[in-house]
Amino acid sequence: MKFFALTISIFTIAGVCFLCGAGVDAARAETAACKISFTSPAQNAEVGSSGAVTGTADGLGKGHHLWLLAHPKRLAKEWWPQGGDETTVEDQKWDVLVYYGSKDDINKLFEVVAVVVDDGVNKELTDWFERSKATNDYRPIRFPRIVKECESPRLVVKKTSH
Repeated sequence: MKFFALTISIFTIAGVCFLCGAGVDAARAETAACKISFTSPAQNAEVGSSGAVTGTADGLGKGHHLWLLAHPKRLAKEWWPQGGDETTVEDQKWDVLVYYGSKDDINKLFEVVAVVVDDGVNKELTDWFERSKATNDYRPIRFPRIVKECESPRLVVKKTSH
């Protein structure tokens, strides 16, 4: 009986320690989370063939890279990285030139998403740009693996001219 009581006590203490540790990890993750937001254009704005998309980024950690991706909203799984490289953030601000498809896409909705990726995915996206530029073949990509602790805001705009 003493062994049973001792075993229960040990498991109880271990459980409490585990839960306390989980709380610390959750708090650490919450404070480490990065915040990304769009400042322009406005949600549901009308756009032409291309235009500046601006925003803010706070709390990007080491090995985290900000990218913008865009696609016609009707193409659920095909995305095009924007800006020619990872997005440069200066004083928590960024500005990227985004392209909104071809003449055939007039009056279509486009979605732009800001994502934070790790070093490995950053290399894949950079390689995609280099390959695309060398071959002039900008095939779409699947949505990349993102850093889950960071927000990935989405902006929807309507292309009205080319």
